[in-house]
Order: sequence, then structure tokens, then C-alpha cells
Amino acid sequence: LEIRNIVGAIANETGLASRFIGQIRIHADYATVELPDGMPPHIMKHLQRTFVAGKAMRISRSNGPS
Repeated sequence: LEIRNIVGAIANETGLASRFIGQIRIHADYATVELPDGMPPHIMKHLQRTFVAGKAMRISRSNGPS
């Protein structure tokens, strides 16, 4: 999985310009992506059904750094 795959999937599926996609960190079992505040619920729901490099995004909101 590469950052460009994640950016491409989010930009293509949401129409969000890549410049609005913040920092992306790829970990062994998951990745974190900073998205603009106030993303509409229907966009988040759509991203939950999106695949990146053959894997489901399984996207969820985070409460910030832990």
C-alpha cells in the first residue's frame, strides 16, 4: 500500500482535491489520513465501501492523537 494509492482513491471517490488531504501515515495494520473537518456523513459512508489496492478502506473517525 502506498500513499499515492490512498490519495488517489479518496480524491477519485469523493471529488476532494488532493491538496485538501492531509498527512497520511501507513502502519503495519492500518493507515491514518487527515481529512478536512466537517466531511459530510454520506461521503464517509461512501468511503467505507471504497477499496484501495484491493483492500477495503474500513474508514472511521478518530478522536485525534492518542
